[in-house]
Amino acid sequence: MSDQRSLQQSKAMFTTLAAAWASRCAASPEHPFLIENNVAMSYTEVDAKCQQFGAFFHQYHLTQSDLVVIQMPTSTVAIQLIITCFKLQIPVMPISMRIAGKELDDLLRKIAPRLVILANLQSQAQVTANTDYTGVTLVNDAVTVPGFLRQTESAPIPTDVAAILLTSGTTGVAKGVMLTAENIIYSETQFAQTFRLDTTDRLLLTLPLNHAIGFHHGIVTTILTGSTCVIQPEYDPAACLALIQQQHCTYLLAVPTIVYDLFNQTEEPRFLKQIICGGSPIANRLLNAAIHHEVPVYNVFGTTECVPFVCTTPAYYQAKNGKTTAGFPVAGVTVRLINTHGVKTMKPYCSGEILVKGPVVFKGYYRNVTATTHVLDADGWFHTGDLGHYNLDGALKVDGRKNDIIMRGGEKISARKIEKEIIGYSKVQQASAIGVKDGRLGERIGICVIVKPHETVSLPELKNYLAVQHVSKRYWPERLFICESFPMTDSGKVKKRVLREQVDVDNGKNNLN
Repeated sequence: MSDQRSLQQSKAMFTTLAAAWASRCAASPEHPFLIENNVAMSYTEVDAKCQQFGAFFHQYHLTQSDLVVIQMPTSTVAIQLIITCFKLQIPVMPISMRIAGKELDDLLRKIAPRLVILANLQSQAQVTANTDYTGVTLVNDAVTVPGFLRQTESAPIPTDVAAILLTSGTTGVAKGVMLTAENIIYSETQFAQTFRLDTTDRLLLTLPLNHAIGFHHGIVTTILTGSTCVIQPEYDPAACLALIQQQHCTYLLAVPTIVYDLFNQTEEPRFLKQIICGGSPIANRLLNAAIHHEVPVYNVFGTTECVPFVCTTPAYYQAKNGKTTAGFPVAGVTVRLINTHGVKTMKPYCSGEILVKGPVVFKGYYRNVTATTHVLDADGWFHTGDLGHYNLDGALKVDGRKNDIIMRGGEKISARKIEKEIIGYSKVQQASAIGVKDGRLGERIGICVIVKPHETVSLPELKNYLAVQHVSKRYWPERLFICESFPMTDSGKVKKRVLREQVDVDNGKNNLN
C-alpha cells in the first residue's frame, strides 16, 4: 500500500475519537475490552459506565472548549473517564500520579482545567485549598469518584484538540502538548498496521495513562483494533508474568526496564508474540535476551508531540536477525535529518537533528506560543531536539537528545534540574549530573561535584539534604563522583561527554545492581 493511499484511508476512517469508539461498540459489543483483577468488561459494558459518567459531565455543563484533568492509576475507572471525554469530545489531560504539592498547584494555575479528577488524597487536599475549585462527585453504579470544578472562566481549548499530554519537562517546566483526533487516530492506525494487531490480540498494560505509550497504544490502539487490554495496576515483574500466562496475553507495551525484568523472571521461550518497546534506547544485552527467549522486541521511537513516527518493522527486525533498533518512518510521515548548519543530510552514520512532518505532528503547546514557534517551523516541520543517523540500509537510528537528559527506566530526567537542586547544598561548589550506564534501567543518576575547600560530601548526606528540601526522589542521585575540576568549553559549559569518559576511567564499572 502506498503512503498516500494509507494516509487517505486513515483519514477516511474516523474524524473523531467519539466516532471511533461508537464504531467499535457497534462492531464488537460483547468482545472483552478491559480486564482488571480477573474481571472482564465488554465494550458495551464499558460504554454503559461511560454513559453514567457522561450524565455528570452534562450536569456540570462541560463543553468541548473545556479541559478535564485526570490523575488516577491505570485502571478500568480511569479509562472509562477518558473514554467519556472521547464520547463527549471534551479535551482530556491524564497526568502523572507523581505530580503533587506545589508542582500540582502550579500546573492547575497554568493549565486552568475546568474539571480535575484525582485519586491521590494528598492531591485532593491540595486542590481543595485552591479557592478556584469546589468539590463535586461523579458516580456510576460501581464507584464514586471525587472531582473539583473550576468556578472561574478559563481560556478555551481549540475545538479540534482531543487530548493534552504533558512533556517530561527535560529542559524545564513540562509543556502541554495539544493533540488532535487526527494526530491520535492516524498514528494508532499506522501503529496497529505495522505490528499486525487485531481482535485476537491481548495487551498487557503496565504503563501509566499519562505516558504517551499508555494513552495512545494502550487505549486508542485497543479500541481501533477491537482487541483486549489487560490491566496491571501496580507494576511487579512476577505478577506481570503470571498475568500474561493467566490471561493469554499476546503482546506487551513496555520501556526497556520492564522487558529486562520479565526476561529475568523466566526462561520460558515464546511467552509473548511480541514486545513493542519505547521510551529509551534498547541495549544490545536486551536484544540478545530477546533472541534467547524467542520473543521479538521491536523498537518504536516518537515524542509526546508525535507518537510514534519511526518503528522497527517486523520484516526489518527479522532481516537483521533481531539485532537492530533502527527503523523507518510510518506511512504518510516524512523524516529529515539536518546538521548543525541546518542542511539536510542523508549520509550514513552522519548525525543530525531529527525533523518530522505529517499527520502525527501535534498542533502546538497549550498556552505557550513561544515554545510552539521554537519547535514548529513555518513549513510544518517539527524539530524534535533528538539526534539520529541513517545506517547503510537507510534505516534511522536515534542517538540521543540535543538537550541534556538522563534516561532512567524509560523516564526522561532533566540533568539541569538535578544540578540546580544539588548546587543549593552549602558544601557543593559545582555540580554536573550525568547518566551512569546500568544494565537494567539503561541509566542511573550520577552526580559529579566539586566540593568547597576543606569540605567533604557523601551520597547519603546529599540525599538527606534533598529530602529536607522536599525534592522529588526522581531527582535524587544514585552515584556520587568527587572531582577536582570539570572539563569546560570556552563558553564556560561542562563538556559532559569528556566528563563521562573521565568518570569511567577513574571509577571503573558503572553497572549497578
